Amino acid sequence: MNSVLDYLDSFAIPESEWDKELEWINIFANDEKFLAKASITLISADTSSFKTFFITEFSIPLLKNGVFKKVYDIDFDGDTRVYKERKQNDILKPLRESKQWLYMREKEIIAKNTSIDIILDKVSKKNENLNGVLFVMDVLSNFTNPNDVKEVNKFFGILRRLTNLNATIIVLHHNKKERTQDGAGQYSGVSYLTGKADVAYQLSANDNKEIPVLTFKIIKSKYNYLNGKKHITFTLNKTKLAGERLSIDTTKSDDEIQNSQSPKRTEIKEKILKVLNTVDQIYQGQLLEKIGTNKNDKTAINVIDTCAKYSEPLWHIKTIAKGNITSKLISLKVFENDV
Repeated sequence: MNSVLDYLDSFAIPESEWDKELEWINIFANDEKFLAKASITLISADTSSFKTFFITEFSIPLLKNGVFKKVYDIDFDGDTRVYKERKQNDILKPLRESKQWLYMREKEIIAKNTSIDIILDKVSKKNENLNGVLFVMDVLSNFTNPNDVKEVNKFFGILRRLTNLNATIIVLHHNKKERTQDGAGQYSGVSYLTGKADVAYQLSANDNKEIPVLTFKIIKSKYNYLNGKKHITFTLNKTKLAGERLSIDTTKSDDEIQNSQSPKRTEIKEKILKVLNTVDQIYQGQLLEKIGTNKNDKTAINVIDTCAKYSEPLWHIKTIAKGNITSKLISLKVFENDV
């Protein structure tokens, strides 16, 4: 018998691990596959994008329905007063009293001469089943330096050990101040940061402060999140009771989401509508000129094409062929052959 090989064999995972299946967590009946148990979910967003508000509203029904037995909201980025302002405190109070929803902040941790990475590291080494436990980390830069490869590896290594014990983890993260060329937000940190999570979402919100529409677009995922779709859209209706405010908007296409959430595309769309309201119809080249661009502007051309394909089109396009040359007419009215 080879003692060296036996020693190595002893580190192989048990056969029972191969029987595990991905368990999806849904608060709606349509099997949205937004979150999986025993996984790490990274959500990156601009400030004031309702990410903390959303996570609280998302976790309340999951606690009440028994999907989770405990939520540890580790928030180094806010304070308790916002929960009263959001009218969430009354429903959270009994959950706190029953120790189902526990709020942790830096002040109390420092008072005990420890740190959150030490606490989580100790928990991860106790080898206890954490099934039904959700950790919310708010925000990543308070726990590690997202621009430091070694620090990212160390912190996410601890989180991965927790998921190996069946814990579910949501990490909230801030976007860079710089936008993409399309005007959209982008996460900050080392390039492979998103690969440390099972799924990474880019969260964006529209301008409606009372009933905001929140869009989560997949940056990277390891599994069949969102049933293979690129995004999911939630409506957060703040006029309703806490825990009942979220609903899924399934009506919008990827193009509609992209055009509505990108500042640059929104500006192009508004310019186009302004021009179309002054003419009966116009050729695409003339339209591009009137909005201050040209035929080389691929983003503007994409906006023209995609907005005409909405379930409720913003305008209509008629393609006219003359020999080998094709032109596009754009109008707010439906062209006769399209009726």
